[in-house]
Amino acid sequence: MGYLTMVKEGEPDIKIARARITTAWGGTDAETIENQVTDKLEEQIKSLQGLDDFTSATFNSFSIINVAFKAEAPIAQSIQELRGKVEDAGAELPLDSTGREMPEFKQVSAQDVPVLTLALAGEGLDKALEVLQERLEAISNVREVNLAGQREEVIHVQMLPSRLTTLGIAATQVNEAIQGSNTDTSWDLVRDAEIGAQVRLYGRFRTLEDLQNVPVARLNDNRVVRLAEVAEVYQGPEREMTRAFLSWEGSEFSPTITLEVVRVAGSDTIQVVEEALAVMEAAREDPEYGPMAWTTASSTMMLMPFAMS
Repeated sequence: MGYLTMVKEGEPDIKIARARITTAWGGTDAETIENQVTDKLEEQIKSLQGLDDFTSATFNSFSIINVAFKAEAPIAQSIQELRGKVEDAGAELPLDSTGREMPEFKQVSAQDVPVLTLALAGEGLDKALEVLQERLEAISNVREVNLAGQREEVIHVQMLPSRLTTLGIAATQVNEAIQGSNTDTSWDLVRDAEIGAQVRLYGRFRTLEDLQNVPVARLNDNRVVRLAEVAEVYQGPEREMTRAFLSWEGSEFSPTITLEVVRVAGSDTIQVVEEALAVMEAAREDPEYGPMAWTTASSTMMLMPFAMS
């Protein structure tokens, strides 16, 4: 009886101090970031006591360093000392005015690794994904469900440099006009002998036309220049940040959207995975989701992948 109720783990939690340091420097080549950022940080990190290993990777526009301490190293003290070394390296890094951002420090744990990754493919998945994410997150001991490969619809504002130059309008002026107009403001409570009312200014953009008609400048001849005159304003998918592909039994790679299920620390991995797969099975038989195929891309239960449609 005890075996049936005890928490079962293929990869039990091991408390080891780990951290990731990410430094963004937009538009800068990998070699420059390697020499002026990654190497400077590594020089400070390698002098830490209790250090087990650290690895780094440098790309165009950003750098990543992963740090791991020995199992016997005290977690809180190790993380604090690492933060201090990162701060010490800050004086040797390029100035913020060059566009370099401050190093982003994040403590990581084995508990952050998904216990189940699901890959989905099909037409019109956007609405189904929201419902699936909510249902998976409603499972007991599921901490969060992360999406990858999905691009949401956003509003794009593409400025027209030739028009800005002709009219003598700076790009910062356009930016300030957009930000200053996109606000709702609460004014005051108006009262008389019979009634009281709250006065509120609704300034946030409700439609695409609202944004296109934002005044950005007034010329010398008193003519108002609106955003649509100096920029292309349109709705479309957000800039692609991640891509997910899946090859099934030697087939060509096809684009997919992945759902990563992260459990609550100390909970039963097998139970979480089984309940998540039950939710997916129910979704497969629900016509509300439409035609959909899915497979287990990875799992800490070491399940054999399978597809359902």
